[in-house]
Amino acid sequence: MKKHLFIILSIIFTLITGCKKEDPEPDPIACFTLSSYDVDLNEKIYSTNCSSNAHSYLWEDGDGNKITSKEPIFYYDEPGNYVITLTAYSLSGNKQSVENQTVKVEHKSGKVSFWQSGTPSYGITEVTINNIIRYITSDHPNGINNCDQEGCANFTLLSGKHNFYATDGNYTWKDSVTIIADDCVKFQLN
Repeated sequence: MKKHLFIILSIIFTLITGCKKEDPEPDPIACFTLSSYDVDLNEKIYSTNCSSNAHSYLWEDGDGNKITSKEPIFYYDEPGNYVITLTAYSLSGNKQSVENQTVKVEHKSGKVSFWQSGTPSYGITEVTINNIIRYITSDHPNGINNCDQEGCANFTLLSGKHNFYATDGNYTWKDSVTIIADDCVKFQLN
């Protein structure tokens, strides 16, 4: 009788401990990279989602917006530090994983150099942007090589669109120029 009881208890123990129910749903792991972490205003930031075991996503851009696409594009119109958060969910939605990354948004500057070549100029040309005045003092028949070239009207400005006014006493120019962060724009007045 003891032998049968031992066998029955052994079978029951084996059935209880040997038949563990496996979790059919693995834990999601949130993972992403960004195309840049230090950007200019309104510069596009591309996300690459490298999450695993995830079936749906919730992104928060740190500016109050929520996005559910797999790989959204972010941009910001105000300077600051923004924490981008990705929450990756399992198929059932019962499991989740979170990753955060910070983006620094700045209003960066670039340069513009106004120059003239072969224009019938009557002396010095005055160029005004944002109430700042610079002068073109020489002709550049072969163009210019950089944004700090002597004899040009050189400006360092915040990125974005700027209106300008130029005159040489005889001719007048009114237009706009778009400054690109960390770049050089060469603008010929004809």
